[in-house]
This record gives sequence, structure tokens and C-alpha cells, in this order.
Amino acid sequence: MREWTSLALEGGYADQPHMVREFREFAGHTPAEQRIAAGEFGSYFVSPRRIAALLGPS
Repeated sequence: MREWTSLALEGGYADQPHMVREFREFAGHTPAEQRIAAGEFGSYFVSPRRIAALLGPS
């Protein structure tokens, strides 16, 4: 899996904390917490690339 930082930058965020802040505001938890909560299928439904694509910078 690629690092969150490279995916955040690829998604247009200034840095990884910027992406995590916006994700937390949107979902109420961090991307990593969401992936853990998604369980066995977490990497399919909540991949870092998908998160960056869905949220994009505001």
C-alpha cells in the first residue's frame, strides 16, 4: 500500500495532516480508523486512493 502522504499530495492536499483533518471532519474519524472499522474488506472499500479521490481538497 502506498503511503498516506503520497496519496494526499496526489489528491491535491498540501500535506497528509490536511487530508486527515478533512476526512475527520467529514467522517468523524481518521482514514486509518475507518479502514480498521471496515474490517476484512476495508482495503477494498476504503483504500487511501479512494479516500483521496472522494474528498479532494476543499
